[in-house]
Amino acid sequence: MTKRDNSLDVLRGILLVMITINHIGGPLCVLTFQPMSFVSAAEGFVFLSGYILCLVYGKRLIRGQCVTFPTLYKRSLKIYWYHLTLLLILLIPYFINVPFLKQWQFNGLATFAEKPQKALFAYALLLFQPEHLDILPLYILFIPIGFLALKAFVNQKTTLILSLSLLLWLVSQFQYVSARFSNPFSLNSGFFNPFSWQILFIAGCYFGYSRAIGKEIVPKSRKILFPALIIFIILAFIRYYKGADRDMFQIILYNSNKPSLQIFRLLNVFIIAYIIDYAIRFKYFPHIKSLAFLGRHSLQVFVFQVLLVYFIEPFRPEIFSFGYAGRIAVQILAAITLFIPAFMHLYSQKIARKKLAGVDVTIVKTELFQAHDTIMAEINQN
Repeated sequence: MTKRDNSLDVLRGILLVMITINHIGGPLCVLTFQPMSFVSAAEGFVFLSGYILCLVYGKRLIRGQCVTFPTLYKRSLKIYWYHLTLLLILLIPYFINVPFLKQWQFNGLATFAEKPQKALFAYALLLFQPEHLDILPLYILFIPIGFLALKAFVNQKTTLILSLSLLLWLVSQFQYVSARFSNPFSLNSGFFNPFSWQILFIAGCYFGYSRAIGKEIVPKSRKILFPALIIFIILAFIRYYKGADRDMFQIILYNSNKPSLQIFRLLNVFIIAYIIDYAIRFKYFPHIKSLAFLGRHSLQVFVFQVLLVYFIEPFRPEIFSFGYAGRIAVQILAAITLFIPAFMHLYSQKIARKKLAGVDVTIVKTELFQAHDTIMAEINQN
């Protein structure tokens, strides 16, 4: 069994904390909202998801283990179940006529009360994605695609799958084409354009599989690192520069749109990925156990932070009246609460393992007793 790469868990833990702080809102967002130029935590999560998927299952294929479509599709179904459960929890205030709960009847979910059948059906089809409920649908759609990409890499069809992904991304950049993919339910279909963001997931799959087979795509060299750092600094300067002559940077700013993952944002993601990978390779990347712990339970932690953000929403005016220090304290406290679902999931895993071990022991004992009875019966007959 291969050793788990804790650096990837640390990365996911960092991204989870960043997302939570950003969604809660407050002074710390200056440090967590796109701190590295035109890159947010969402890009990191999508790229890492593809990377880890093909790294893990690529290694299984190398060891001769069977990786089938149902294997990965179960993961997609698990995320889908979390997606549905998340909505049901958020809709409780609408279905239970308790005055105390009415303050959590979120405006963004009012459509479910106004047009319940239409909204629920569209949500189940991943075509209605209210605020903060639009990331999980990406993973649900991308994981089966990741399986196809993995099979293509194994069958030496890498160029084909990467070309198709690039072509789909290019087509998605045209506003006219994007407009043609309208939602038939005339409901919010989410912040992210899946036809654009798939390239980030497929790229992650490619780099993850390449690592699994020991193939280095981009050499870890200072001759590449220094130009990457220079481009990163230039993009960061453009991102943060507030001068009057900012119009000269409008081309880059205009082409760094997040929903459609435009060219300069995509370039920025790959540069950051290379710099982080370089830091990990040469032991410059911090290994913080607490963040790695969050990263190992990323699905449960992410779902929890969505619930947290929604249930805090009614108290946002009071939170912003706390003052500068008070709002920072709320953001830090929210980040600390992320350990609750992580510990709960860890505990549930331990319980499940104990039950499984108990079943195994019972089966073994039963088989031993049966064997003993058989042997004794034969002895008596003789």
